[in-house]
Amino acid sequence: MELNEIVITKAIIDRFSQKFMEYTEVDVAIVGSGPAGLVAAWFLAKAGKKVAIFERKLSIGGGMWGGGMMFNEIVVQEEGKEILDLFGIKTREYEPGYYTADSVEAVTTICSHAVKAGARVFNCMSVEDVIIREGRVTGLVITWSPVEMAGLHVDPLSIFAEHIIDATGHDTEVLRVIERKADIVLNTETGSILGERSMWADKAERLTIENTKEICPGVFVTGMAANAAFGGPRMGPVFGGMLLSGKKVAELITSEEGSPFEVFESELLAEKYFITEPEDTVSIGIGSGLFDERLGIKYGVEPTEGMAALARKRGVNVKIGTAENVPYEDEKFGTVLLGTVLSYVKDRKKAVSEAYRILKHNGHVVVSFLAREGSYAMMYDLAYIRRSHDPETAPKDPYPIKFIEETNWCSTREVTDLLKDAGFVDLKYIQTLTRHPKYTNDEVEEPTEGYDRGDYIVVQGRKP
Repeated sequence: MELNEIVITKAIIDRFSQKFMEYTEVDVAIVGSGPAGLVAAWFLAKAGKKVAIFERKLSIGGGMWGGGMMFNEIVVQEEGKEILDLFGIKTREYEPGYYTADSVEAVTTICSHAVKAGARVFNCMSVEDVIIREGRVTGLVITWSPVEMAGLHVDPLSIFAEHIIDATGHDTEVLRVIERKADIVLNTETGSILGERSMWADKAERLTIENTKEICPGVFVTGMAANAAFGGPRMGPVFGGMLLSGKKVAELITSEEGSPFEVFESELLAEKYFITEPEDTVSIGIGSGLFDERLGIKYGVEPTEGMAALARKRGVNVKIGTAENVPYEDEKFGTVLLGTVLSYVKDRKKAVSEAYRILKHNGHVVVSFLAREGSYAMMYDLAYIRRSHDPETAPKDPYPIKFIEETNWCSTREVTDLLKDAGFVDLKYIQTLTRHPKYTNDEVEEPTEGYDRGDYIVVQGRKP
């Protein structure tokens, strides 16, 4: 048979087009084809998920190809060896607890298994933007990497994904697009990418797995991208944490556990119950403005310039100040929101007095807090004593220990007395997070009246 060049060309165009069309809507889009991304793809595809991997380079494998300084051998610990064993990748013990493997065999074998399980790899494609709907990242905007490298002005294309995984390593490419172009605060200490720290292999391996989580609605981080996002150190040419991180992110997506943002939505609904005129409301201790943007609040007070800057990006007019010294004149607002701030201020009585001062007559104060008598506060106090969370009782992505150190929980009785002593009347109570903390992520909870069952309480008081 004489080969025909046009038939060859048509075959490539036709078959690629079919494949690309089929994967414009997927269950999971993985950006980056390093070890964490490839392992995640295999586990997800085996679980029946429709998975697409987008890799900006021509080759897959990320940093694993080069081993250490282009010596194409990698090191894994015992737990990492178990992942390689799943793929039938040969390992050899070097010293007790240290195993080596050929990096080329590891990359090609894992990728082959992922593709045979149903995942599809689209190489030479870069993510230049994301699609956001109702505060959730729902898709990727992609272009050819050579187009991006050449700086050509060519419009990109889009794909839809139920879940997105940033597996781009040190560069955290998806998160940087979100940070640069979207009004979404990340689930980190500052609401932004913290950046990787200097090499510390043992600590980095542990933190890579710990930091593998949903970092904003619809987006997960895995591998080195997880450490770079949450400020963890790099680990060098040891890859056990990467492999285990890929497995964990797949488990998070396929498990029946809810998102940590279900708790956020439950708390938001409770606060929204009393915020009826957001344009005439000021939020004291506004932080990054995540709640307040969703509530429609346009004014805020925040002691730190960094957080104030994030809130301003969300369209809130923020003044620098504290709850005990609010930089607004008397009788300025119809509603004052003290959103969990009483758990962090030094002088609660002064903070409530300031809220009373800047309220108009017949205006309302709204105070939200995790109740000291509730199971959440007790669980966090126990974690602080132990210096770690109990995975059997803690919710998904609980407060970091360092945040708990700065917290002094309020009881419902204490807040009630503070409001009454300041002169507020007609107190009303709303509660949410009524399930055990372990299960509060399962679904968004509608608030109910009262304070006898919920861990998150919102109180409204009127200034006569």
